[in-house]
This record gives sequence, C-alpha cells and structure tokens, in this order.
Amino acid sequence: MPPRRLAVWSGPRTLSTALMRSFSSRRDCVVSDEPFYAAYLAATGFAHPGRDEILASQPTDWRVVAHALSTGKPPLDRPLWYQKHMAHHMRPEMLGDWLDRIDHVMLVRDPARVIASYRRVVPTMTPQRRWRATFAVTARTAETGWAIRATTSLALRIMSLVSPMSEESSQ
Repeated sequence: MPPRRLAVWSGPRTLSTALMRSFSSRRDCVVSDEPFYAAYLAATGFAHPGRDEILASQPTDWRVVAHALSTGKPPLDRPLWYQKHMAHHMRPEMLGDWLDRIDHVMLVRDPARVIASYRRVVPTMTPQRRWRATFAVTARTAETGWAIRATTSLALRIMSLVSPMSEESSQ
C-alpha cells in the first residue's frame, strides 16, 4: 500500500519544526524537512546562512523534488510520509497537478506570537517589517491561486488526514 503523503505548509516561527519532530517520533512515520529549500535558494539566489550545505544536500530542480514527494518512494518504508514545507519556498512555476496527489494541512500561528518569536532571534524585527514580509509572501501565493486553493479544498479535510497511531506502532 502506498504511503499517505501529508504536506504541512507553514511560515517561519509557527512551531512547524516542533510538530515535525513530534511526527518523527512515530514509528509509522518518516519526515522530510523543507524539501524545496535548495530549489528555492537556487532559483532566488538568496544568501542564507548554510546555503552551500543546503544546496549540496538536496536537489535544486523543483520538478525532481515535486515528483519524488508526490509519486516517489519515501526515504523510509513507512505508511505515513510527513513533509514539512515553508510556503514562501514555493515559486509560481512550482505549483501544479503534483499537489493533487498529496494531502495538505495549513499550519497557522497567531501573528502576534510569530512576531514575538521572531524578535527573540531577530531583535530588529518590528511588526511593520514582519507584516511587509508576510504581505509579500501572501501576494505571491495569491497570484498563483495557491492561497485560494489551499483554503477552499484543503482546510475542509484537516481533521481527517491523520488517523491515530495503532497500538502496534506506538510500542
């Protein structure tokens, strides 16, 4: 039986890493952490700390990543494949039919808590600066229809995506 492919979409500072680590502790689950990051860095030229290591560790062609995530074999043979994604890593050309072969969840956190969390690691972060960055990402995704598609067809299924662990997998 093919694995259930669960794409969890979020932005920075939304506790997405904590949730991913929680899923990684399940015996029935394998996780992938930001699989489009190298493709995003290659396409944008963004100078991020650790850029060279990220580019060396992941495919830089988004089509290779999309194919692997939607139809490829998971990194480990498990019934659940949890895929942690950052919405801002997606460029318009990366969106397509491959998304229809994956279940999706949108992870949202109270914006005030996101900003407070950012300020702990980026002291110069102001609400105005964060809102400008958030607006830019939202505008980019809305142009492609991704935001509308996500809220209409995916949010309705959020509660039924992951079944509880079986007794066998929790031991």
